[in-house]
Amino acid sequence: MKIIELKERWQFRMAEKEDLAEAACNSVEKASASGEWLTAQAPGCVHLDLMAHGKIPDPFLETNELAVQWVEGCEWLYKTSFKITEPQKNPARRYELQFNGIDTYAAIFLNNKKIAETSSMFIPFRFDVTEMVKKGTNSLLILFYSSYKCAKELENQYGALRGFFDQTRLYSRRAQYLTGWDWAPRLSGAGLWRPARVVQWESARILDAAALTLQLSAGLSRADMRVDILCEAIDEMEASIHAEILLDGKRIVSFDEPMRLSQEPQTLIKEISIDEPVLWKPRDLGEPRLHELLVQIRRNDDILDEKRIPFGIRTIRLNQDLDADGRKFLFEVNGEPVFMKGMNWVPADSFLPRIKEEDYREWAALAARANANCLRVWGGGVYEDDAFYRACDENGIFVWQDFMFSCGEYPEEEWFLNLVRREAEEQIRRLRNHPCVALWCGNNENEWLFAPEPRSRENYKGHKIFTELLPAVCAELDGTRPYWASSPHGGGDPNSPADGDRHNWEVWGNWRRYEEYAKDNGRFISEFGFQSVPRNRTIFAFTQERDHQLNSPSLQHHEKMTEGLGRMIRYLWSYVHLPRNLDELGYYSQMLQGEALKMGIQHWRSRKFKTAGALIWQFNDCWPAISWSLVDYFRRPKASYYYTRRAFAPILAALTFEPAADCNVSRPETVRGQVRCTLVNDLPEPQVGDAVLNVYTLKGVKIFERISSLCIPPNGSLSIGTFSLGGLWITQPGFEFITLRFMQNGRSVSEDTLLLQPVKYLQLSKPDWRHLRITPRSEREYEITLKSDIFIKCVKIFLNAQAWEDAALEKQSNAISPPIPEYSLDDNFFDLIPKQPKTIRCRFESDVPATLFKAALTFQTMNDLRVRPQSQ
Repeated sequence: MKIIELKERWQFRMAEKEDLAEAACNSVEKASASGEWLTAQAPGCVHLDLMAHGKIPDPFLETNELAVQWVEGCEWLYKTSFKITEPQKNPARRYELQFNGIDTYAAIFLNNKKIAETSSMFIPFRFDVTEMVKKGTNSLLILFYSSYKCAKELENQYGALRGFFDQTRLYSRRAQYLTGWDWAPRLSGAGLWRPARVVQWESARILDAAALTLQLSAGLSRADMRVDILCEAIDEMEASIHAEILLDGKRIVSFDEPMRLSQEPQTLIKEISIDEPVLWKPRDLGEPRLHELLVQIRRNDDILDEKRIPFGIRTIRLNQDLDADGRKFLFEVNGEPVFMKGMNWVPADSFLPRIKEEDYREWAALAARANANCLRVWGGGVYEDDAFYRACDENGIFVWQDFMFSCGEYPEEEWFLNLVRREAEEQIRRLRNHPCVALWCGNNENEWLFAPEPRSRENYKGHKIFTELLPAVCAELDGTRPYWASSPHGGGDPNSPADGDRHNWEVWGNWRRYEEYAKDNGRFISEFGFQSVPRNRTIFAFTQERDHQLNSPSLQHHEKMTEGLGRMIRYLWSYVHLPRNLDELGYYSQMLQGEALKMGIQHWRSRKFKTAGALIWQFNDCWPAISWSLVDYFRRPKASYYYTRRAFAPILAALTFEPAADCNVSRPETVRGQVRCTLVNDLPEPQVGDAVLNVYTLKGVKIFERISSLCIPPNGSLSIGTFSLGGLWITQPGFEFITLRFMQNGRSVSEDTLLLQPVKYLQLSKPDWRHLRITPRSEREYEITLKSDIFIKCVKIFLNAQAWEDAALEKQSNAISPPIPEYSLDDNFFDLIPKQPKTIRCRFESDVPATLFKAALTFQTMNDLRVRPQSQ
């Protein structure tokens, strides 16, 4: 097999009326030879190519998005050429033109003759061009039609569908977020968003192969597997299929089977057993060990084709047994129940070709460091790149995989169903070998929004896609994972707290206090979220200095939710203070986001397996934005990332305040209720240690202590009591707070703090950093040890830009100050308990002298709101 990658010599230009007229006659000879052509990239997209030539401004900056909307209404021509060096005719040789991703409506011309049209971003297209290629130079031209115009024509023909945001998107099989969402800009373009190539193959080839785990024996001593191998040949032939399963390069099992091959693809299905299998396990429960499937087509002594495919041995089951609270929604992997801790994943860029393999690896590492074991690939984006799923496989992170339908009705005409069927077949075949993929889900919120009652479900458009077509294809090509029709989805109420998965938007969506999360006893919370503003460093990347203020048009343009900033300000007034500048807006909103998410996570984890999952909306952003994300577009974590990391830790100490009916947190004399104390263990081993429950004054005086020696059961939870405020000797709720720590060998493994009133009502003292200690480990790593005599709320550690610049210029007079390198902290935005030291590591991407680090190191806390200007 020989592959010619089509990534060189690409050019593009806007298509004119004459070009469209010529293309309608199935020729592009004149179009290819005329006009002003500019260099282009493949994979790529028209916006990136236009930016590269200065034809449009960067849409991420300021309000430039509005200035580039004309792009989506145009048609675009792309062309390149490739060479065939072999003799033109050979009956045992085939040439195939492959496109892994075309966005979206396109006509493809090879040597000035139209060979195909496409209408889906989600289908890899393969065309036999054996009779069309020639020896020497071959020309390839692609005419991209306006996706908006094509979808609008379909809408006019078949009728408008109900949906959120731009409803014309519902007729296009392309990433739905590209036409704008409440966190995404409208940047709808065209292009080859994934690689294109010419493949030359001879005699026979392997089209697909899969190794699927059917079941594990009761003691996990045997795995029953099914191996599927799909092959084709140019002419009928007798061949042998050789397959091996390897672990760490060593063969575990192998087989050989005769197979008669033909031009019609043939499938070999072989069931095998593996004794004492090494299993793929998710984070916290073990190692994510991967095997390799080696498949060869052999004839006589020749190997005609070969494929190597990584996979994992594991079973996944969705337990939906009835119990006292309704119906479970509990994932079991290899027979073990798993609490899913994670986030919803959206595409990491509005311009998908910019995302590289190393980006996916970094994102997966960030999720792993946040102690997440699940990412939900949301249904308004894309079926992600192979690199994304490989990274999740290797990190032991499950993937809840939506099919790409979101917040709308969808056509049920036969042409559309055929597109969806082909899309599903391609994507299931591509993804089924990845052990990380835990569930196929039909769509995001379609049922909840447009068929909230059972009697209306069969009447909403698209219903048969999610209840008939997709489950049938999943069963045919996979059958080893559960299928779930929609998210949320349950019994009579799609968003039921007693059955199925649930999206909690009662808090942020309905302007409720975040303590309401603790009243939600849903069985699996697959979406809940709270917004915040990103770091100043990120805001400064898309604004001019004149826009570094709260009411700037640029800042507001990057908040896509209606009334989003207004809602955030209202929450800040309720819990903290009204911000006076960007520093305070960022710090306050990030802290509040973290506190809100922590409230929900700790409540649901305290109910371990009654509630069996908590997936935050959302992990990431597709552009620099004000949104629900934990980590911004530049992969800079917000405060909520660190809050989540602590709340998702394998061992968790959790405090929950259950207020009395007449409790009013704005008045300390009416603060009444009880405190629930829980320890959670996600590890497979029991955890022995001490639970230390304390009450302190904000000044640091200890007024209550209770130490319990105990054992948290493996993969379980333990209630250590519910206490009245009086039982904890609390008499002044506005001046006292509660801590719970789980200690092992004198070390705090997990700790939680609970304030009984919002921060705005507390009398916090100014922090004293006289116990600060900085220990250089190298010029790229420093240890910061903090200790305080008083309680300090939400310690934010950062490097101050002005202090850095002053120190750098003092060290090198008349020199330009180098920018602060990107850095990471293993913890941040934490509460500091009186007299309890805490050590944090700060790591840099390049060397930083100790003098600069010490000069720029800065702390911001709720105790002392005075910060240097333009921090971060």
